[in-house]
Amino acid sequence: MKLNDGIPTLCLILSLGAIACVSTGSVVVSKALTAPITSGPVTIEIANDDGENKKHGEQLKAALGAAFREAKFTVGETGGITIKVNITSFDAGDTTRRAMNMGGEAQVEMNVEVVKDGSVISNFVVTGNSARTSSVSIGGYNTKWGDNLSSRALLAAAEKTVEYLAKPAS
Repeated sequence: MKLNDGIPTLCLILSLGAIACVSTGSVVVSKALTAPITSGPVTIEIANDDGENKKHGEQLKAALGAAFREAKFTVGETGGITIKVNITSFDAGDTTRRAMNMGGEAQVEMNVEVVKDGSVISNFVVTGNSARTSSVSIGGYNTKWGDNLSSRALLAAAEKTVEYLAKPAS
């Protein structure tokens, strides 16, 4: 057996390990929920209304609305919870670097307040990024170069927000 015989196997194992480590975001809680919120009416308010963050805020509101609807919430109706979001940082990423596997992921960080009956019942920071947990190729060519990195990061942040409400950390 030659030394080179095991290299392809080692590369495969390391690649699979790297894919398993991909995270699309995180939640850091300042004030934890006391009970899960899994349904009901929800209103979404985005505080960013200036410049570049206004555009991202509109996209985030649409992503949050879609994530809440998918989780069986009623979006846009009063009488339930209000989600107040403030985008604190946004990095649009770099598709060229990403296509060459040199990083380049988009990332968004936002402060989220959950308000019910006029009181803040939870406060947390959500980070979302455009990392993929899997890869797609067509004819041997990786398709991730065509991703809209900003949209992927905003959608990841929206999904992390809904996930936290359904299963708050104890």
